[in-house]
Order: sequence, then structure tokens, then C-alpha cells
Amino acid sequence: METRSLEQLKKVEENDPETPNIVVRAVGKKLDLDSVRIVCEALKRSTYVVNANFTDSQMGNEGAILVADMLKQNTSLEKLYLIRCNIGPHGARALADALRVNATLTEICLSHNRLGPEGAQVLAECMAFNSTLQSLIVAANGLGVEGARYFATMLRDNASLHELTLYMNDIGDVGAQLLADAVKQNCTLVKLSVWRNGITNKGATFFLDAVKINLSLCTVDLDLNPLDSDIYGQIKKILTDPARAAAQ
Repeated sequence: METRSLEQLKKVEENDPETPNIVVRAVGKKLDLDSVRIVCEALKRSTYVVNANFTDSQMGNEGAILVADMLKQNTSLEKLYLIRCNIGPHGARALADALRVNATLTEICLSHNRLGPEGAQVLAECMAFNSTLQSLIVAANGLGVEGARYFATMLRDNASLHELTLYMNDIGDVGAQLLADAVKQNCTLVKLSVWRNGITNKGATFFLDAVKINLSLCTVDLDLNPLDSDIYGQIKKILTDPARAAAQ
């Protein structure tokens, strides 16, 4: 690990109350599993660290399993970043199992991994057992329409998630319709991010209908999709209407 990461790790191992964050960086391109294991063991005992960042560690599924085991025992962590960690469906399943029992994490970012539809399914299903996670970020994971379907099913019943980020997942208009229909039945989601997903005017129309019904939504991010600015402008206008804010 980099020198700064080692210094932070030492303080975490000492359960230093002035060390609320740890950023784990590898010296090379990949963080070895022994280093991941050492950090996770320290976090199991930590009662002060609230943010852990393993971005670019390339830990893979084996590393994700170690992190998942840590989450089952940690009682302080609130935000966890696992961006570009080469995590696949197997690692996602381990993390999902951990989220069923973890009661402190409010945000997890799994962007730019390779979860696919199978990973989306286990994450979506675990939310039925989790009431503390507020932000789920699963961008650029090859979810496709099938992945969008799993998250749409989750949104219909979920009452805790405030933010769902699914940009760059090639969900298209079909995925947009699935999510928009689910949003109509959800009353807690505040932000939905689906930019650069191949959504056209057809897909945007579904969101236009949804924001007229759902008054809790404040943001629907449709940037960098092949749609007319007019329909996107209508969605933004509805979402920023002062009368809507007063009704929330």
C-alpha cells in the first residue's frame, strides 16, 4: 500500500477517534489480497471510521468477499467506495448478503465494475432486508434491460433509498419504462441518475409521466442521452416548479 494508506491504517488499527476516513491505495496497479485482508480486519474493530475508499484497488471477487465479511461486523462505517475494483456477480452476492445484516451503511458505490444483471438482481433483492442504505450507486456495470428490471422491482416496495445511480448501463427505452413505472409507486426516492443510457424521446416520455405522479423526486438525470432538449426541459420544469416543492 502507499505510505499514506499505511499511516491511515495504523491509526485505524489503534481505533483513533480522529481518523474517520481511510483511503486504500496500491503502490502498483492492484492491491494484493493480504493488504485488503489487513485493512478489513482493522475495520472490523474500528468504531470511528465512517468512510472507506478502495477505489482502483482491483481487488476482484475475493477482495469483495473480505469486504463483505467486514461489513457484517463493522458498526461505524457509513460510506463505502468500491469503484473500479474488478468485482463481478460472485463478489456482488457476498456484498448483498452483508447488506442484509449491516445496519450502519448509508451509501455504497460499486460503479465501473462488472456486476451485470446477476449482480443487479442480488443487490436489488437484498434491499428488502435493508432499511438504512440511502444511496446505491451502480453505474457502468453492464446491467442492461434485465438489470434495470431488477431495480425497478425493488423500487416498487423500497421505502428507504433516496438515490439510485445507474448511468452508463445501456438500459435503453425499455429499461427507462421499467424504472419510470416503478417510480410512480415509490414515495422516498429523491434522485434517479440514468444519463448516457441510450434513452430516446420515447423513454423520456415515460419519465415525464412519472414525475407528474411522484412528488418526492427532485432530480431525474437524463444527460447525454439521444433525446430532444424540449422533452428533457419539460421534466426539469416540473421538478423545479415551486408549487411542487411546497407539496412535498
